[in-house]
Amino acid sequence: MKHNPLQVVFNASDYIYKPDPNPGGSLEDFYGGRDDEFKEHKASLERQINHIQHHLESSRTNLSMVKVELNPSALAKSHRPMRTLFPANKSPHIGGLNIGTLLFQVTPNSLNWLKSRVQGAELESRLIYDERKKKKVYKPSLARSETGAVERISIYSSDEKLNFSSSEAVNWFKNERVSKGYLVELIEYVETNTSGYEISDQHLEILKVNLKDRLHRLGGGVVVSKASSDIENSSTLYVRLYKAQAQESIIDFSNAVIIRENNENFDFDRLRHELLLKVLADSPLVKNVTLSPIVSRSDLSPSVMSSDVKIPTRIQGNDYPVVGVIDSGVKNPALSSWKLGTSKGFSDIDCDPDHGSQVASLLVGGKALNPQLENIEDDGCLLYDIWMPIHSERNSFFDNFDGLGDFFGCLDIEVKQARSKGVRVFNFSINFKELVKDDSYSFAARQIDRISKKHDVIFIISAGNLASLDFRARWPSQLAITSDIDRIQQPAEAISAITVGAINPPGYDEHIYGAPTVYSRRGPGVAMGVKPDVVHYGGFSSQTAVPGVLTLSSSNTIMNEGGTSFSAPFVAKTLATIEHRLNKQVSRNALISMLVHHSDFPRALNDKEITTSIKRRFVGFGSPTTSENMLVTDDHSITVLFEGKLNRSEVAEFEFQWPESLVNEGKCSGTATLTLAYDPVTNAKFGAEYCRVNVDSFLQQEKLEKNEWKYRKNCDSIWKIEVGKDAYYEKNQIEHGLKWWPIKKYKKVMKQGVGKSKNWRLKVTSTEREPGDFPTDGINFCVIMTIEDHQKKSKYIFDEVKQSLTATGVDIKSIHVTNQIDVEVKS
Repeated sequence: MKHNPLQVVFNASDYIYKPDPNPGGSLEDFYGGRDDEFKEHKASLERQINHIQHHLESSRTNLSMVKVELNPSALAKSHRPMRTLFPANKSPHIGGLNIGTLLFQVTPNSLNWLKSRVQGAELESRLIYDERKKKKVYKPSLARSETGAVERISIYSSDEKLNFSSSEAVNWFKNERVSKGYLVELIEYVETNTSGYEISDQHLEILKVNLKDRLHRLGGGVVVSKASSDIENSSTLYVRLYKAQAQESIIDFSNAVIIRENNENFDFDRLRHELLLKVLADSPLVKNVTLSPIVSRSDLSPSVMSSDVKIPTRIQGNDYPVVGVIDSGVKNPALSSWKLGTSKGFSDIDCDPDHGSQVASLLVGGKALNPQLENIEDDGCLLYDIWMPIHSERNSFFDNFDGLGDFFGCLDIEVKQARSKGVRVFNFSINFKELVKDDSYSFAARQIDRISKKHDVIFIISAGNLASLDFRARWPSQLAITSDIDRIQQPAEAISAITVGAINPPGYDEHIYGAPTVYSRRGPGVAMGVKPDVVHYGGFSSQTAVPGVLTLSSSNTIMNEGGTSFSAPFVAKTLATIEHRLNKQVSRNALISMLVHHSDFPRALNDKEITTSIKRRFVGFGSPTTSENMLVTDDHSITVLFEGKLNRSEVAEFEFQWPESLVNEGKCSGTATLTLAYDPVTNAKFGAEYCRVNVDSFLQQEKLEKNEWKYRKNCDSIWKIEVGKDAYYEKNQIEHGLKWWPIKKYKKVMKQGVGKSKNWRLKVTSTEREPGDFPTDGINFCVIMTIEDHQKKSKYIFDEVKQSLTATGVDIKSIHVTNQIDVEVKS
């Protein structure tokens, strides 16, 4: 029986310090030995710059933006052309699209500077003997290195700002589940005071005045305002077009303007929309224009079961985990005693009668309803019921909200109120029918991140369901990913949230147990981010007599249900139970790292033919175990939590010895698992490069090199393939090593033993994409490390590791874990 609690390092700050700066590497010549090709490339860039200069002259503006596409081998931050071609004091980096596609602010003078730097790049390669490397290497000038790093330079055109026509927009707005407006992302130009390259606030104000003037020329009915009232989203506008005679024009870039219940006055005139879109796309202030997404829940077809299940009864005076249910209202009377609070701002006819009750029934009585399922938390859960106007037949979501900004503003208020009552985990089974994109981070995801950070909460979001016509063939066929039709929907890419996909429950031979369901949407998130984060049982895709996931409707009918909406509450309950058992004294990073650390791939995916890339897209880090298994271990293993805060250029590290039971003649055996979670640092204006700081952790073993003992990494990412040192090394690091992603997991299985030393070290480091990205108040992180005897023979691992850490000065203590949850089941 497991009885050793999770161990926590209480003096983590003692192991954080700022090392001496690394002088860095030499410049890279991307055309080394290929001088004829470089000559042609250089001439091509000069022609591209000339074209941009002519465009700027004809537009009669002193301020514009260029798109710079990097050489695929120049994605690393050390190769970016920002020291001589595009220095921040002349051509600031103001945005991005795909990975390696950067947007720079330019003026006539900065373009002249750029051309002179490119022209000054030497045409011949410089091959020089390097004393340190003991071989000849290419030593380019900074100008040649950066010129070679740039693949192409072009004007960011108005055609790239739109991916739909005015006719398509009008047809889109006719859907009742759509917000009647456009989301417009603005370019955030930067004031510069460098002599000859000045851009003042007056220049930026002229651009705004010109755009406002052109919008007013469209006549009445044009309403333009901030998309959200929060300060952080000042760069996104919400643009609506009403009939000219029904609504006066309002153009306000500084405030949110809410107009409710005015949809009957919306203007569906295609020509006016075409003119509006042209005005927006032609403005140098506008980065892109997108259509508001459809609110979606993609319900499957449930079947009624005849099973007789008793919902547990709350024992008054007892404490329980608590989850906020952001859904269509919990209307089942049997669940009313479990409510901690209710926020009902909408009528019954606007909210689905059953969905919220079904989700809540899994939180309260998921184990009683589904005794056939593994890894389900003990029954009993307090509910904070937040009603939302989503109905399976009549969807009035945007009759009640003037756009997504209005919805998230209301949600912010609701979460604040729930947080005051102790709610930390929120189940959010709402999706928007807009697929996640690779070159942009959605407005909805940014709002989830903002609210999560503001109130220190975690959203558990369902990955979304495919419509029945789009179901994949049953696992494991059709694994090849050839289109994005089954990709997750917004806001499931939210980096601060836990996104949950669905796997098959046991008992039905037509669907392999533990395999991804045919309806569950898959990842990746933006820029190869791991989404879904985890998976859980989601029920079967069709009506069957075999119980999949059983839920309770509002009328207390037992339903055999399928959908990621019913996977999410299982995970929400686990996170809430961890927090409950740790007396709510635990950080977001600790909760997330514990969930991921104790998740594993379902057995159905342990086939050699299923690549790690396929696994990650469909199940993320895998399926989690229960909170009880997360918080205690056997004697043959130990789990240690190390939590702290890094400031810029700091590292965290502490040394320890491998347990003696697993050391044989210097070789260390066993299994090591390491999981890291840290506060994400994001900026949506940089597109796919929205994650701005990378924190990484390493488990290192001492190694003898040239008669000197040095620590070397000995624990790889669970996703890592052999990335090599080829031209695509940085791209592979992002895709397979999860560089820039705020959740990382590493594992090392040492069956035969490795190395010649029992001395090991845990190390945490950080990197920012560009100077200034690192937050001034630092980054919180949490690392969880488990060391175990994979043969489960030794009963001394826990004591040996704890003694080793204590001997080196680590203040390590057992965390206090409360008992199991008590409920009463009446017969």
